[in-house]
Amino acid sequence: MGGGIAAPLVSVSYLLAAFLFITGLKRMSSPVTARGGIVWAGAGMVVATIATFFTPDLSNFVLILLAVALGGGVAWITGKRVAMTDMPQMIALYNGMAVVRPQLSPPWSCSRVRRTPASSWRWPSSADLSARCPSPAV
Repeated sequence: MGGGIAAPLVSVSYLLAAFLFITGLKRMSSPVTARGGIVWAGAGMVVATIATFFTPDLSNFVLILLAVALGGGVAWITGKRVAMTDMPQMIALYNGMAVVRPQLSPPWSCSRVRRTPASSWRWPSSADLSARCPSPAV
């Protein structure tokens, strides 16, 4: 995989993003600091998103930008339409979608799954997927 200095900078950026997320979550536990916690966590998401674009050997920029635009647009619209009293349920729905989404990804989206011609391709078994494309720990 290559990447020179980009790979270590991406790793450090992800570490910084994790720190910002954790700090944001901690600050969201109090009504007094919740607004600041949202800002900290949002900054972590921005850092993680930008770092992703500098990942060595990343080639699907258009799909990522399309997904960010589509997801951001849907979130913006639903955030404006949902009453403040229903916000916890909407956030729970978003969190549920974030947990289910990786399970719905096609197996060929993992870069470590060997690509073969369509005529000889078969749906991989779960053993193939777990060996070649392990799921991140949740």
